[in-house]
Amino acid sequence: MYSFVDLNEVGTRSTSSSIQTVFNHINLDEALSDASGSFRTLTVSGRSDRTNRIDTIEIPGKDGLLEVEGNTMKERVITVKYQISDQSNAGFRKRCDRLNAYLDGSGERLAFTDDDGYFFASLSSNILPEEDSNTLIGTITFTCSNPLKYGQEVEADFQGDQLFLANQGSANAHPIFEIDVLEDITHIDLVKSLEEELKFIRIGKPPLISETTYERETLIMHDTCTTLNGWTDANALDNGHVAGNIISEGGRFKPELFGGAIQPYSWQGPSIKRSIGKSLSSYKIDIHVEIRNVGKGTGMIEIYLLDADNNVVAKIGVEDIWRTNDNIQAKFQLGPVSPDRFEHHIEADYPWGWNNYKGLLRIYSHNHDSDGKRRIRPYFAIIRPDGSHAWVRSQFLYIGPGGLYDSPITQVQTAFRIWAPTYNKADMFIDDIKVFELNTPPAAGVQYVARAGDKIIIDTGREDILLNGESIRSERSFWSEYFDITPGGNILHQFPQGAMQTKVRYAPAFK
Repeated sequence: MYSFVDLNEVGTRSTSSSIQTVFNHINLDEALSDASGSFRTLTVSGRSDRTNRIDTIEIPGKDGLLEVEGNTMKERVITVKYQISDQSNAGFRKRCDRLNAYLDGSGERLAFTDDDGYFFASLSSNILPEEDSNTLIGTITFTCSNPLKYGQEVEADFQGDQLFLANQGSANAHPIFEIDVLEDITHIDLVKSLEEELKFIRIGKPPLISETTYERETLIMHDTCTTLNGWTDANALDNGHVAGNIISEGGRFKPELFGGAIQPYSWQGPSIKRSIGKSLSSYKIDIHVEIRNVGKGTGMIEIYLLDADNNVVAKIGVEDIWRTNDNIQAKFQLGPVSPDRFEHHIEADYPWGWNNYKGLLRIYSHNHDSDGKRRIRPYFAIIRPDGSHAWVRSQFLYIGPGGLYDSPITQVQTAFRIWAPTYNKADMFIDDIKVFELNTPPAAGVQYVARAGDKIIIDTGREDILLNGESIRSERSFWSEYFDITPGGNILHQFPQGAMQTKVRYAPAFK
C-alpha cells in the first residue's frame, strides 16, 4: 500500500530551514525531527493579510453605499505547508500522531523563527493527501480569532506614582501590571488619563473616615520544616498503622523509614504532630507539599487538624493509590473515622494534571456569615515556578449547622504513608506549614486587600488579578474596568500614593 524510502538510509535531523513553526512554545520542526524522520516547514501564508469587516447601508436614490463607522478586522487565517517523513510506516503514523497532539489547544501562541512577532491561534485543520508514501506534503490551517499580531514585550516602571507610556503599536495593547506592595493597603486604583474620561481598575475599597480597617487573617503558626523541634511522634492514623520515622533534610520534611510491613496490611508510615499555639474556631491552614509519583509508585501525604483531645476535626491530603496507573487525587475529610464523617475526593480537570504534585493544600473554616452556619472549603493547586497557581480545584464548599465539625483545633499532624508490603513508593515532602486565625469582621469595617511585601499582578488581557500567585479577581470593584493601552501616549496614575512600586509590561499590537 505504501511506497517506502530505503530503510538502510540513515535519517537526518532536518531543522535548518530558514523558517520553522513554533506553536504553544513547541518548535514543531525540532520536536518532530530525529534520526528516523523529520518535520520541515516549507511555506507560510496569511501572516501579512488583512481583511476588514465593513458594515454598509444602501440608501435609495444615492450612489454607492453608506459606510457605518467602526469597521473591524475579520479573523486571520494562517496556512503552513510542511513536509513530514519517516523511515517506516509505523514511525510515520506515530510522527503524525505526535504532530496532532502538539497542535492541540485553543488560542495558543503561534510564532515563526523568521520574525519576532507572534499570533494567538487555534488549529482549524491539518490535512495530508492520500497516504501512498512515508514522505508527504501537508497543510496546517490556523485560525486567529484575534487577528492582531504582537511584538516583543516592552517594560516600563512608574516614577513615583505616575507613568507616561508611548505605545508604538497600531492597535490597543493589554497591559500587565506587576505591583510590589510597600505598606498595608485596603485598595489599589490604577487610573488611565484620557481627554474626555477616566478609566480605572480598582481592587478592594477605600475606607470611609468612620470605618475601621482590619486584617482578615492573623498568622498564628509558621513551621518552615527545617527542624523537628516542637514535634512529637503521633500514635494514630485513619485506617492504617504508624511506623517508621520522619526527618528534616534540605529544609523540608520527608519520610526516612516506613517500618516493616504490619498485618493486616494497610496504609502505614511515620506521623508527627505539634501544637499550633492557640485554640482556633475559625482558621485557614496552608501546607506546601510535593509528591513525585510518576514511575515510582504509590504514596500518601496527609495533614490532620486535631482538637485538644486528639480527635480529628478535619483532614486534607494528596495521594497516588493505584497499582498500575500514575494518578494523583486529593482528599478532604471532616470528623474522625466513623459513620458520621464527611469525605470528599477530587482529581484535576485532566487525570494526569496533578502527577508529580508540587503545590498547596488548604482548608478554610469559619462561621462568620449572618446565618451562623459553618463553612469549610478545601483548596488544591499546583504552584508554578513563577509562583502562580494552576490546576486549581476549590469549587466545593461544605455548609453545615453549628455543633458539627466545628470543634476548635489546637494541633496539626502530618503523615507520610505507603501500602505495605509494597515498597515501590513515591518521593514525598512537606515544605511549609502555616496556620492563620480568620478574624471576625467588624460591623463597619474595610479589610486590607494586601500587606507590605505582597506581590500583585493585574493581567488585563486575561482579566485576572493575582495576589502572591493566587487569583483574587473577585476583589475588583464592580464599577471599574480593565483598560487597554492605546496607540501613542498614555498617562497612568496609581493610588494610594507612595504605597506601591509598579512595573507595567505589554506587547505592542499591530493590525
